[in-house]
Amino acid sequence: MARTAQAPDRLADLPEICSVADILAVFPVSRATLYRMAEQGQLPSFRVGRRVLISREHLIDWMDRELAGHIGPKH
Repeated sequence: MARTAQAPDRLADLPEICSVADILAVFPVSRATLYRMAEQGQLPSFRVGRRVLISREHLIDWMDRELAGHIGPKH
């Protein structure tokens, strides 16, 4: 059975608890990269069985911290 719901195109459209597939619909990275980041603790995630799940709220907080670390204060 095919999914009829459209893929989210913005962070706000993601479900509260996201699967890797949900994140891939928003971020231009490979599936392997997301799994590797989750496994190495670089991405806030948790496992339920074999599934890697990511809280939308924690994902947004993580992105804010990452961006802040890459964008220094303007002089």
